[in-house]
Amino acid sequence: MTALAHLAMFGWIPLILLIFAFAPPRRAILVAYIGGFLFLPNAAYELSGMPDYTKTTAAGLAVLLGVVIFDSRTVLSFRLRWFDLPMVVFCSSVVVTSIVNDLGVYDGLSRLLERLVDWGLPYLVGRTYFSNRQGMYELAMGLFIGGLIYVPLCLWEIRMSPNLHNQLYGFRARNFGLGIRYGGYRPIVFLWSYIPVANWLAGAAVAGFWLWWSDRQGRFLGFPMIVPVLALLATMLLAKTLAAVVLLVLGFGVLLSRGALRPNLLRVLVLVVPLIVGFRATAVWDGEGLVNLAGMVSEERADSLRYRIDNENKLAEKALQRPLFGWGGWGRARVYDDRGKDVSTTDGLWIIVLGKSGWVGLGSLLAMFVVTLLRFDRRFPGRSWLRRDIAPAAVAATIVLMGFINNIPNVTNNPLIPIAIGGVGSFTLAVPAHRGGSRPGAVTGVGDSSRRPRPAKRAYRPRVSDPRPTRS
Repeated sequence: MTALAHLAMFGWIPLILLIFAFAPPRRAILVAYIGGFLFLPNAAYELSGMPDYTKTTAAGLAVLLGVVIFDSRTVLSFRLRWFDLPMVVFCSSVVVTSIVNDLGVYDGLSRLLERLVDWGLPYLVGRTYFSNRQGMYELAMGLFIGGLIYVPLCLWEIRMSPNLHNQLYGFRARNFGLGIRYGGYRPIVFLWSYIPVANWLAGAAVAGFWLWWSDRQGRFLGFPMIVPVLALLATMLLAKTLAAVVLLVLGFGVLLSRGALRPNLLRVLVLVVPLIVGFRATAVWDGEGLVNLAGMVSEERADSLRYRIDNENKLAEKALQRPLFGWGGWGRARVYDDRGKDVSTTDGLWIIVLGKSGWVGLGSLLAMFVVTLLRFDRRFPGRSWLRRDIAPAAVAATIVLMGFINNIPNVTNNPLIPIAIGGVGSFTLAVPAHRGGSRPGAVTGVGDSSRRPRPAKRAYRPRVSDPRPTRS
């Protein structure tokens, strides 16, 4: 590991505090989370009795210190609502897990701190800072701009090989062989895997497209908005990641089919994903049909998926031995052979949460996504997502859905997911619901200075005692 890696990791917090001192808190938060996620090294510093110090920890601590020092009044104004309950249960259940597994209260508090950094704090930030029209717009543009910055870096690695992380920080975050596919290279840049890079590009393309399609953002840096969107799409396809292509298609499908399908695609997916997870966890569905579907793309993809599913089946069987609160940490939920060797591979977030936190943890995680998306869909139905004031929030809701779907095969460490969940929840609460009749370009809602026009007054007419016409 180079000196630059140490400098980046431990210099990130003072850098973000400096940005808090001179920029609006919301901008500083986006720089902390998006910049940290995309550019900090994938290093982990072990701390005795505490969660490891990683890029996620650095961003979270920087934001926490920033809002406490420079904008504590906003955070203190936060009030819990009923739809915050899934997040509260998801974070606090790890304490109960440690206690029932005889790991002790101290271990439970350590796990609680880790989950608060990964999920609780970004969610709180989303609830307090991204609750209105402007906050949703800046969140969507942050995702879009982050993807655009990654485009030249991805193209470089696609051409030259995925080595930027190694060249800059002195170590590889992932096996180099996994970066070779279909006779070419896949970009990893500064993330821990090749998949989240392609997923970010897909989400950025969806965000840019919908802001352009709703005419919320006609041009970007002097170019028509569709030009950078096409650059994102091309780079995402060159990343050669099937999961990202599936997420992209579903994201576009949800947005473009609004008001055209009954029931709408978002509602169908929100209900289907928990069923798939439940069937997989209880071995009702072995996933073989999905393997056969992947085989239509390539035998390599089918073999990779089969390996994942076989591991999930073993891990689910182990997890159901402690079904309610799970096994806790320290690798207790993993599968070991007769010689004590770890023979399990965990890829999907759902199987990791099920093993560590049981049905309570997994159920609260699924409820977090389901409640957020269904509330938003109910409050803003049909083609209201095309309204200029709703379009950025529609982007955030779609990103939440894409992260929800991605939880099945992969781990979601993208900090924008919990931020978007919290932001969409607050936006749904604060912004008036769409009642129909507004043109797509109408601007209403929180943060608008315009008022609805008052109805025109009727012309004054004198009262007539006898309204019947008189005969001449």
